[in-house]
This record gives sequence, structure tokens and C-alpha cells, in this order.
Amino acid sequence: MCRKAVAPSLKRDVIRSKSTGASFSTLKAKTMNVRPSTRWWPAGIATAALLAIAAALVSQHAFDIQPCPWCVLQRLLFLAIVAASAIGIFISARTGRIITGGLVLVLSVLGVWAAAWQHWVAAKSSCSNHKTLAERIVSDNLHLNQLLASVFEPRASCGAADLFGVPYEFWSLGLFAALGVAAIKYMATSVTGLDERFARLG
Repeated sequence: MCRKAVAPSLKRDVIRSKSTGASFSTLKAKTMNVRPSTRWWPAGIATAALLAIAAALVSQHAFDIQPCPWCVLQRLLFLAIVAASAIGIFISARTGRIITGGLVLVLSVLGVWAAAWQHWVAAKSSCSNHKTLAERIVSDNLHLNQLLASVFEPRASCGAADLFGVPYEFWSLGLFAALGVAAIKYMATSVTGLDERFARLG
């Protein structure tokens, strides 16, 4: 008698469980299509760029390691990367990811070039004899040295400042390169299948 009485209740529980499971699966599929995790890519890129600027300012104002024109240009590129990343933070659609990733990639390549130029060209010549391209961009064209002198005013020639025995420009170059790779992987989330391939490679 007990078995017969319990059986209908047990059957209803099984049916209810199956129904709940189907609803959960549907909700999970819809949530996965939104791809909320893609917002972490631009947020992480922006955070890394902001930390680079913060480290440069601490070096300048706390340890009196003054920036040269190319250092200031790299700060501007890091700030531009932050601005570009904001697009991906607020617009997670496919178009927003492609625009953000493309801008960050281009800015990162420019940053790698600026850091390399600083080390292999500018540091080996006298930066005070004439205005460099970096000075013309930051000071003459954008006038950032007047708008925010504590951040964008060049106050030294292209010397050899280092951190733990590694020149500052190499730290900057490495971070720009890492941000460029991150931008490529971020854009890959917009192309079917490429994000999974990168995940397997990582």
C-alpha cells in the first residue's frame, strides 16, 4: 500500500526535476550566448595599462626618475589603450570587441616601436639638440605638457634608467607586446572557433 501511495508522488518529483533541468539548460545556453566573460578582457587590459602609468608616475615623483620625450609618448599610448578598452567594457557585442581589439593592437604595436626606438636610437643620440617626433606629438601638437605637466612634460634626456637591471623601456616594450597578444585573443572571441583554439593553446 505504501509503495502504491508513494509512487505517484515520486513520479511527479521526477517530472518536476526534468522540467527544472530543461529550464536551467535553456537559461544556461542563453547566458553563454551573452558571453559576459568577454568583458574581463578589456577590463584586464585597461588595468594593466593604468598600472604601467601609475608605476611611471611613482618612479618620477617618488624616486626622481624623470621621463624623456619617448617615455611621455609611451604614457600617452598606455592612456589611449585604456580609452580604447573602455569601448569593449561597455559594448560587449561582436562589433565592439573587434573595434576594441583592433585599436588596442595598433596602439600596442606603436608602443613596441616607441620603446624600441627609445632604446636603440634615441638613447644613443642627444635628445636635447632638436625636437624629437615624441616631443612634437606630445608638446607641439597636443600641448599635453601644458595641460598636465606632472604627467606629460618631458624633463630629462633619453638616458639609461633601469629597474632590477632591466631598462625601463624594455619593461614598457614587454607590456605593450603582452597587451597586443591579449588584444588578438580578445578579438578571437568574436570569431567562431578561434577562441576555443586559443584556449587549448593557453
